[in-house]
Amino acid sequence: MDAFAEQGEVLHPYNFLVAVLVTEYFRCRRELQKDRDGPKSGTAKDKEVHDCRAYLLRHGIDMLCWCMSSKETFDTLRTLQHLCRSPQRDFTSLMSLIRLAIVKPHFLLVKRVIEMLRREDHDDISRYAEMNFSQVNESVKMENASGALFVRKVKLLFDEMDFGAWCRFSTCLSEYLSGGVQTLDEMYGNFTSFMEKTEALEDTYTVPVISSGAQTKYVREWQLELLQSNPIAASDLLGVTDKQTNDSLTEPSAAIGVYVEFLQAMQQRDYVRGEELVRKYDLLKSAQSDCKWLVEGNGGLQSGDCSLHLCIMHYTAGHHQLAVQSLKECIFLAQERGDKQLLNSAMYWLACVEVNSNQYDKLFRGVHNVDIARDGQKISADFATLTAQFDSLVGAGLSKVLRDLEYAEVSPPELDNRITIQQYANRANVWKMYGFDDIATIYAQGSIQLFARAEVYGLSVVTEGVAVSANVLIEQACRTNDESSLQSLLDFCTDVLPIEEFGQWHVWAMAELVWRYDRAFGQQGYALCHLLVDHMSKISLVEASLRKSELLFWDECCPKKALQLLQSMLDNCEGSAAHLRCLPATSTLLKLRISLLKATILQETACFLEALQVLQKALGLVMDHPNEIWKAKVQLHLAYVWLGLEQVQQARNALDVCFPILCGCEYPTDQARAWFLRGLLAEEGSVIAQEPKSTLHCYEQALQSFSVCTSVRMMMSCLRRMALLCDKAGDIVRREQSSDIFLNLCEKYPHVDQSGSF
Repeated sequence: MDAFAEQGEVLHPYNFLVAVLVTEYFRCRRELQKDRDGPKSGTAKDKEVHDCRAYLLRHGIDMLCWCMSSKETFDTLRTLQHLCRSPQRDFTSLMSLIRLAIVKPHFLLVKRVIEMLRREDHDDISRYAEMNFSQVNESVKMENASGALFVRKVKLLFDEMDFGAWCRFSTCLSEYLSGGVQTLDEMYGNFTSFMEKTEALEDTYTVPVISSGAQTKYVREWQLELLQSNPIAASDLLGVTDKQTNDSLTEPSAAIGVYVEFLQAMQQRDYVRGEELVRKYDLLKSAQSDCKWLVEGNGGLQSGDCSLHLCIMHYTAGHHQLAVQSLKECIFLAQERGDKQLLNSAMYWLACVEVNSNQYDKLFRGVHNVDIARDGQKISADFATLTAQFDSLVGAGLSKVLRDLEYAEVSPPELDNRITIQQYANRANVWKMYGFDDIATIYAQGSIQLFARAEVYGLSVVTEGVAVSANVLIEQACRTNDESSLQSLLDFCTDVLPIEEFGQWHVWAMAELVWRYDRAFGQQGYALCHLLVDHMSKISLVEASLRKSELLFWDECCPKKALQLLQSMLDNCEGSAAHLRCLPATSTLLKLRISLLKATILQETACFLEALQVLQKALGLVMDHPNEIWKAKVQLHLAYVWLGLEQVQQARNALDVCFPILCGCEYPTDQARAWFLRGLLAEEGSVIAQEPKSTLHCYEQALQSFSVCTSVRMMMSCLRRMALLCDKAGDIVRREQSSDIFLNLCEKYPHVDQSGSF
């Protein structure tokens, strides 16, 4: 680890983004505006540019490590120059931009917002923010008074900062935005001179702050009301905290003794006595706050622990809304005091409440036996990560999932590549599930690159995150039919993640099997498909069942059996409780895939009305899902069904909705089907005589995309229609070319069904 540390600290992506944005902002502003005392000399400017570069190198900011070329990086940063022309207005814009970037931490998203700012299209910015950054409002509401005061003081101070000052400032700002628990004094550190300049202005920007004592009193009174309203749950509290209380009694303390009496009163449901003991505990706790054994974090009851214990009490009784309310108070107090241990424990219980409300008893009994006080950070991160996986599988809002991941990363690792690789892999997986494949690929590449750098220095950091990241990159290569990249990735996985040694890391192997299956299925090599499905069943029964239903219809001509299998899978998805072990079997996207395959089979058997009903239900599944690509997929299927029902205008309307989205994504099969349908609708509109080239162009585009995904049957359909169009238009040369390619395919794949289309 030391050898690697010498190469420069691997910054957390949040800190990296904030540091670069703030650094570039001040650099651009200094270059574009004159100082009050006159313009800078050329030597001073050169020195400042040199200092900027040294600052980036000193902090280990290597652009290539973040999967961006130098051109992409500096093009993005150059667009920040417009922010420097009006400091009064644009510093607020920069702060907002940083806050948005913290929530969605990557330049691809930041770049879109910057481009909007450069165009000064404020309506467009508002729409984009409303659609994608609604979680910013929630974070602003959670911001405490000291944070708001800090931001306002920054606005007054940044004009006076020289290079060294704003270097320290950017570091403080990144810590504030990524942590959010430091006090104002801790933030400024050596900025005493600046603080003196702004003390006279504090009255102008005063924010009402409730004293800690008043907050504690309010929380305690509120807790007692909840205790009295839930007498049944109180009996479980003593058993929950026996181990933690015994650990706390390793040092004698009057406060802990009172707390034990409080637990006994709770067990006896003596709430009057309990209220007296809580008030007494508050007094003793405030008097002993400077005790050495408390400061050392011996496990004694800290501020906010009562809220945490109330959460546990409500959780064991099944009162999940009350448990969440208690957690909110606990999180607030933990952030106010900067108590990371308490915050981690609260995040752990928040994960328990949100991930598995139907199985809370099993989770509680099984996991709470672990010593939270000793290993709370790891438990908190693990369960917050599980929460993010659960939310993404069931189609929760993207802001909720990203907030879960922020909880998982509440304590950034110190040069621990294994944790960093896993965090990048988690984010890659989430972005992939929401259809943002470009961002998922970037995080996956970052994870693999960190792994490769660690290998150079002899560090053993093989983790499951490497397998997950490799899977994302393999799927990307499969979609684009990039065989050279795919082969390199498969060789990498075979060397680094051999299945024989790491039996639980089959995720990348599944991606390879799916790719080989899709190629064989497109060429109607059904014998190989059956063999691949058998291999899939050893890794994922769900994926194997989906492919089995395809083969039942296309190979064995048993549509009834295929529909029965799909319906049973759909029923299992609807009836399963939200449990950690069956999350992949209950995901929204899995339900959608089943529905689309079911609709395809019904459409091929001319059951258009039944297919329409299935697709309308599928559209309801993705109506609130942030993944626009899946919505477009459903609309494309609907367009084909409307065409089968001879509702041409309805088909056109559905295609108009999905066509721009599908043609802009990296899913060649969907692109091909969209172009093919556009050609069919052009023929239905009797515009061939007027625009034969336009109709022919649709089939040419479809043919090109079908060739990428090696769908021989649909390539033949495109060529057949192209030949007919050329014959009607009198283009004999192109007709012969299409016919020759068609005959060559027939000769090469004699077993492929040459009749029909979608």
